[in-house]
Amino acid sequence: MANVASAVSLLLGNLSAGVRTGRIRPATLDWYRHFLGRLVAYSGDLDLSAVDTSNWPNTVHFLRATRRLFRFAGVPFPPLTIPAEGRRTRILTAPEFRALRRHAGPCRSILWFLSQTGARPGELRNLTWSQVFEDDRHLKLLEYKARSRRRDGQPPRIIPLSAAAAKLLAAWRKRGHPQPTVHVFCGRNGQPFSADALRIAVRRAAKRAGLEPTGAEERIVAYSLRHTWATKQARLGADVSLLADALGHSDLTTTRRYLHRQPSDIVAGLDRLRQPLTSCAAPSRAESDHRR
Repeated sequence: MANVASAVSLLLGNLSAGVRTGRIRPATLDWYRHFLGRLVAYSGDLDLSAVDTSNWPNTVHFLRATRRLFRFAGVPFPPLTIPAEGRRTRILTAPEFRALRRHAGPCRSILWFLSQTGARPGELRNLTWSQVFEDDRHLKLLEYKARSRRRDGQPPRIIPLSAAAAKLLAAWRKRGHPQPTVHVFCGRNGQPFSADALRIAVRRAAKRAGLEPTGAEERIVAYSLRHTWATKQARLGADVSLLADALGHSDLTTTRRYLHRQPSDIVAGLDRLRQPLTSCAAPSRAESDHRR
């Protein structure tokens, strides 16, 4: 039986081959490399069937990555219960977003742009200046999530920019004169944010802002701002098919999962569509009495 370190090496090699063929995204490989690296630190020299689970962290992501390793190696997974992730808060109110951003440190800018564009966090983390068209108020991505699975010809991903976002990007470009290959959003070290860095920053900001209940599972993540943006645009009257294009969805069913409508949203939306037609006017008191 191979030890933990050898099994991890084999699984990562298999995932790396998937990245080269385009079957697996690089971010997925990084995710497994991070969590399985922790497993090697705990039990690297032990056989998989003899690992001691008493010192394992009882977290969703670590246990899921570890379970994948055991399945890959054909070894029964230890009798451990993987905790539920809990229901994440998918939309934030304006005061909640201001509190989150106030405590986000160097991630303030990227969080603000997420709230202005509805982009995926990874799309902004990897954004370079060659993909920014502030005059035409959009971002243009040739590579993006699920591009290879689209049934509509794999068009470029167009992310709309609000007027305020386009103006700010134009000012940044004018002030810094960045090269096309330079990343737009970077941390204090001048490097683009990693997925883990952004995730940790949002988690800390949410706790400092008092938005996460003590001891509860993570409810607010960077992706929550994508849902918040979509719901806000729907409340303003945006058509679902237009939102699907802006969010990069080829299926309207996916887009509808981003629209967290309340009963008041439905009433307000229908009120905007109603026209004061005479034939549809409410009956008068006299008419109502006559019908009786």
